[in-house]
Amino acid sequence: LVMVTGVGPCRFGYYGELQEKILRSMGYDFEIYIINQNSIVDIIKRLREMLGHKGFYRKFWRALRTLVNKSKTAHMIERMARETRCYEVNKGETTKVMNQCLQLVDQAKTFREMKRARKKAIRMFREIQVDKTRNPIKVAILGEIYVVVESSINFSIVAFLGALDGITDGVLVLGPGGVLQVRFGQSDGFLSCEVPPAQMCKPLI
Repeated sequence: LVMVTGVGPCRFGYYGELQEKILRSMGYDFEIYIINQNSIVDIIKRLREMLGHKGFYRKFWRALRTLVNKSKTAHMIERMARETRCYEVNKGETTKVMNQCLQLVDQAKTFREMKRARKKAIRMFREIQVDKTRNPIKVAILGEIYVVVESSINFSIVAFLGALDGITDGVLVLGPGGVLQVRFGQSDGFLSCEVPPAQMCKPLI
């Protein structure tokens, strides 16, 4: 099991440890490698020890390419859902299609299968009946990064607002000096600003 984690006071730095404890308490016997600020050389060396040396680089490259493509495709699907949900004619159709597309991504095991899943996802979203005459309200969601992006934690607020004809978007990037750069779909007229972490708890207009 490979888990990416953070360091310092961020809660992300605790997820790997917590995940390991939970899985072991459930009786699973496994080896875990928690990646934080390891160099790429250390990461590859450790993975070779875990997976074996024979054909490692070929397998590693294939797995990495599939993983990156899966991540990008899942992000694309979620973005299309945010941009489509507020215009949908049949309420709930976007969320249904999104879940079906994410399942396709989850089932894809190779890069070729991922390419097919990506094309099918785009086609499925294009088939959703929409009403582009609507003028949805634009909503920016701020907060702790994990809470903002994880629907199981934020009670699916993105889908909820989309069903109310609101379009949401948001990208949180930790910039130089610990300044949190908050960018919201600038092409769609969302705000773009930089906010020191200490001020994140204050209202932002």
